[in-house]
Amino acid sequence: MLSTCLLGCCVILAGDAYGQTRPRFHVKNNCARDGVLVFNAGQAGSMPVTQWGTTFGPTTTISGIVYSSTRIPAGQTATFNLPLAGAVSGNMVLAYGCPEGSTGLDGQCLINFQDTTSHTIPEITAGCAYVTNTGLCNGNPGAPIPSQPGQYYPIAPQDSIDVSAVNGYTLPVYFNVTNANHTDFQYGDRSAIDTSMLDLASCAKEYGYNGDKPQTIGLVSEDKTIYPSTYALLNNPAYKSGISMTTMMTKVDPLDNQSKSFFLSCSHPKFWLTSNSIGNPPNPQIMAQNADADTSVTPPKDKLPPNTVDWYGCSNHGNQPICVDSSTECTCTYPGCRGAQCSKGIMGNYRNLSVVYTNYVRTLKETRYLAYTWSYDDAQGGFGVAWNTDRSAPDAALPDYQVTFCPDGGDPILPSQKWAYSASAGNCVADNAGTYASYHECLTTDATPKAQFYVVPDVILGFPNASIPNRTFNYCVWNGAGLTGATGPMDYTVCAAQTYPASMPNAMAPEFLLLTNQ
Repeated sequence: MLSTCLLGCCVILAGDAYGQTRPRFHVKNNCARDGVLVFNAGQAGSMPVTQWGTTFGPTTTISGIVYSSTRIPAGQTATFNLPLAGAVSGNMVLAYGCPEGSTGLDGQCLINFQDTTSHTIPEITAGCAYVTNTGLCNGNPGAPIPSQPGQYYPIAPQDSIDVSAVNGYTLPVYFNVTNANHTDFQYGDRSAIDTSMLDLASCAKEYGYNGDKPQTIGLVSEDKTIYPSTYALLNNPAYKSGISMTTMMTKVDPLDNQSKSFFLSCSHPKFWLTSNSIGNPPNPQIMAQNADADTSVTPPKDKLPPNTVDWYGCSNHGNQPICVDSSTECTCTYPGCRGAQCSKGIMGNYRNLSVVYTNYVRTLKETRYLAYTWSYDDAQGGFGVAWNTDRSAPDAALPDYQVTFCPDGGDPILPSQKWAYSASAGNCVADNAGTYASYHECLTTDATPKAQFYVVPDVILGFPNASIPNRTFNYCVWNGAGLTGATGPMDYTVCAAQTYPASMPNAMAPEFLLLTNQ
């Protein structure tokens, strides 16, 4: 493997045992500190690991997972060659604040890969360019050929990209196709994923049983006994002002050799429940899911009923066939079956104590975050770029991508960062002369952006032919004009009052409050 850097650009040239490669994937570190791109290819010995090879740099195997690392100094761009034969299901994070020589996996960075499960995660599947001779394509491990063990259909002539905040997030990202106007490519409705609004200071607070705002985290009845310390914390009036999903760290800042507190991550509430080191205060008693909890059989089976973690993480399908598509008969009603089932929540009313109305999900949607916020956020997420003619010749164009970490620049892990509304930008921007502590606070407090909220419906897919209807949930979205079904503009306070659950979940919400399309 060769790595060269010139005029702020690094080029990574990796050999491909299955065919030729094309330099069409670029990662820019636009943040204030040096970083290391850490690419997760999957389990050692798996097909994806073989397909990706050293595309994203030298490999390291930790606990059976194969990672690649490439250093990207602040302000520089690394270019990677993708295999023409295709490669599936790779994801990456930027370890941040890394000294020279770090792999991002060795504990030397301010944010190391293993420091949190809540990274912002760009994802890619590289399509196969060989449309004329698909025998040159790598196999798709997700598409085995029936009755032919060890044989797989070829990877399709389509790239798939995504950015996930299902677990949480660290750094903001902009992921786009740089040659989107090329006539040989087929798209859906967009050619970029913008998560530039991911601001660690905007990380939500969730509320327990005695909070001074509507409750968003509660336990199923059985878990109140199984996890008494967690139940006691959620009842503790000392935390009525909320439980932050933000995790902080204290480290020596290599820029000035001073010990400081930094943001580490913002986590989805499920991971607060399943950890004792996330948030403030952290959960004192690690909770487990009932999905796959019955280990008396092989493979493990789900224990019933679904528990708290199952409902917030959309796991546990009651050992029934998981609902796959709307044309298949489906009777599975548990939270792991699909989004319409999970969205009903612990109270069963599709509002209170449902993952869809946690403040984590609400806050992301309010900032116009249009990617996944929870496991079955069906209408959101990534997109594909396809081609139907052979693109293997050197002069045949393929989609070209750029992933930009910190698209607006800055040092997003600093708690001291302030925000202000900029009339010229038409948005809230990082500004040390500003008065707001976070991007979300600026949007929902400053008079100008506060008046630009829209009620936007989010349709979660069900199985209408099996009496499991689609479910529609409304959110207040800043600058939501142009989004499907949007109504507005209106003041944020007015929008929130008519959109979100206001009652405490001591009883089932009345039927007329249900946000469904029935």
